[in-house]
Formats: sequence, C-alpha cells, structure tokens
Amino acid sequence: MRKVKYGFFGEDMAHRIFLENYLRNIQDEFDVEFKIDEDFCKRFRSTNDKSVDEKFRLIAEKGLNHYGHEVFFVGRDADTTLEARYPINEPTFKDIPKGVIVMMPVQSIEHWLLYIKQGKESGYSTKNISFEEKSNKSVKLEVYGLEVATNSKSTPIVNQLTMDFDVNWLSQKSKSFNNFHTHLKLVLAQ
Repeated sequence: MRKVKYGFFGEDMAHRIFLENYLRNIQDEFDVEFKIDEDFCKRFRSTNDKSVDEKFRLIAEKGLNHYGHEVFFVGRDADTTLEARYPINEPTFKDIPKGVIVMMPVQSIEHWLLYIKQGKESGYSTKNISFEEKSNKSVKLEVYGLEVATNSKSTPIVNQLTMDFDVNWLSQKSKSFNNFHTHLKLVLAQ
C-alpha cells in the first residue's frame, strides 16, 4: 500500500473531519494510505473563507515544496446556490499549483453532510434528491439541530456521519462532490 502524506488548509473543522474520514473510506479502493501532516496543519490554520482565498496558494506551495506533501487539500465552501462550480474555473482558483485539490461544496460542507445523512436514513435510495438550493441555515438545522453550531456540537456529528459512507452514491447525488472526488482520482492516477 502506497503512503501519501498530505496537507490541509480549510475554512473550518468540519472540512478537515470530512476529508480525513473520506480519505479513510477510499484508501483501500486506491491502495493508498493517506497520512495528514498534523504539525503542518496546526501551524497553518484558517478560520474563514477570506483567509483561505488569500493564503491557500502560499501555504499549499510550502506544504508541497518544503514539507514533503504529495497532495494538498484546500477546503472552501462555495457560498452560493448556483450550479456546482468547478474551482479551477473560479478566478480565485485559476492556475492552482499541481498537487492541490480544492474541495468546494455548494453551498457548504453541511450540504454534503445532509446528503450523507439522508442517504444513510434512506438506505442510499436511488431517488433523485437535491439539497443544493436549500439555505445554509436550513441545512445546518437539519444536520446539527441548530442554525449555528460550535465545533463542540458539530465535530461529533460530522465525525459520526462521515466515518463510513457510500462515496460513489454521494458522487452521483452531488455535482460539487463529484468534481472533488474526480479531481482526486486524477491526481492519484498520475
């Protein structure tokens, strides 16, 4: 099994937890063991989208060039109800460095979490569902039971939902997740 050291710079803890569990869910499929660089992630943190937009290139390049990361993940909510956007087409994410993968849920990470929650509750039904037009507040209310959740409230919920989920099902339901998942598969194939 190939070991892949990675870095992460993202908007909030929910992105990081989602990423860690997602990577655990797919590692057997790709015969890869993902290992997060904890020291790096503690040193370089963000708490909002503006910080991610302004600093991700510099931080990703440090991770890739000076910390031995083979891949670098950036977690950033799209903050829009528009059709899922592929980050490379967005002005902020044009010409991103090789090895950088942007996970950009439409509208927020909680939208992906709501898909997973509903998938688990329905036995991963094939019925067409879409949550991407729902407001962030209503989605957070459905996922956390609160419109605004602190890390102490959200972290265990995110962890429980993402510990084991059907990645391929989510890829079929959410265009923004499919963009992210497909990008990672392309990077791993190189």
